[in-house]
Amino acid sequence: MKSSARILSFIATMASVTAHSGDRFYPSSTIYDKPQSMSTYALTRSQARRAVLAYVEDDCIYYEKCGEKPNLPYRATFNCALAGDFAALHTIFSDSNYHSGDNEDWIDTHWSILHAVGDERFAAFLSRLTPPDRDGILMYLAHSVMAPEPQLLRYIDQHFPRVALMYRQYVETHRPPNQPKQ
Repeated sequence: MKSSARILSFIATMASVTAHSGDRFYPSSTIYDKPQSMSTYALTRSQARRAVLAYVEDDCIYYEKCGEKPNLPYRATFNCALAGDFAALHTIFSDSNYHSGDNEDWIDTHWSILHAVGDERFAAFLSRLTPPDRDGILMYLAHSVMAPEPQLLRYIDQHFPRVALMYRQYVETHRPPNQPKQ
């Protein structure tokens, strides 16, 4: 009887996860049959929010239910972060319990969080961080977009001008010595 209950619980969990999988954000780094361009990464605030909340279900809540993550307020914390709450943003970026174990989903989630929170609040959050903490977030943004750098810089300049200033500074200070400026 206990094994039947476990099987039903597992099926219910999988159905819940599958129901959210349509909200996932699949950037061009994971779609191999499309050219890599910024159009693949353009998100509305609503799309970005749904993508982040799908990440929470698939990479936090699911593993919590499986006993692989501690019982934490994942949904509540991410909802506060998406509303621009600095403490919640700090928690989701600094507490590894809020990150997927594979890094790929977590890297792509940075881009969605930026779109969901918006330029003004995200830039204000970044400006309150220490340079190493800020660089860690900007590094993930730099590696989550697999489009040519000039396209990325134009996109960030146009859609996130405040964040763009910090991002450009990060790129310039972390560029390999033999790589030309874009």
